[in-house]
Amino acid sequence: MKTTRPKCQVVCISSSHVNKCFISPNPPPSNLFRFARVALSSLKANMVDIKREEWIQDAEDCEKAGSTETCRALITHVIGLNIEDEDKVHTWTEDADAVSYG
Repeated sequence: MKTTRPKCQVVCISSSHVNKCFISPNPPPSNLFRFARVALSSLKANMVDIKREEWIQDAEDCEKAGSTETCRALITHVIGLNIEDEDKVHTWTEDADAVSYG
């Protein structure tokens, strides 16, 4: 069976939620990490502009909705996206300072 890979960010994240809610309520974290990796690879292959900040916001939304493993998988794959090596520590520090838990 051939599957169509998503070409937009919303579809990728929604698919992950559908999988968690209806197919496998407690998927192994490795499945979510693989799903995030494949989704991002598919988007890149389809020339979709992947905006790090949007994905981080989506990951935060997943966390607020109780999908902490989806959040972790997304953050793992986008945290260093489009950041030069010499800017990573500074950018990540700014990211940490910007997080609000309330």
